[in-house]
Amino acid sequence: MAFKIDWNGNDGRSNPAPGTKEAVACGICGVPMNVKRNVLGPTGFGEAMAGKKHLHDCFTCPQANKDWHKKISSIKIDVYLAKIKNASGYEKIKEKAEKEIGEIINANLAR
Repeated sequence: MAFKIDWNGNDGRSNPAPGTKEAVACGICGVPMNVKRNVLGPTGFGEAMAGKKHLHDCFTCPQANKDWHKKISSIKIDVYLAKIKNASGYEKIKEKAEKEIGEIINANLAR
């Protein structure tokens, strides 16, 4: 497969401190993400619920709202959960996921 899966990458969103990243690739599909600089706001659910906010850069994947992108995210979560649960057959689960992700990427992104 030409696309290398980033098993530990972001899910199509990243909110680093202002100016710390020039560019960020999507951890789901590998495309360069769009960026808004110096955004004042929360970066997570807990921060939002507490009414907190801070300056950050906001990177988002232009593909993030597409069904195929969400499907890859779901597959990666399933593999992660299998790993932390020490699921029997984890390697086979991961291999199957790699194949499925490769097929989804090939069907939806011109590389």
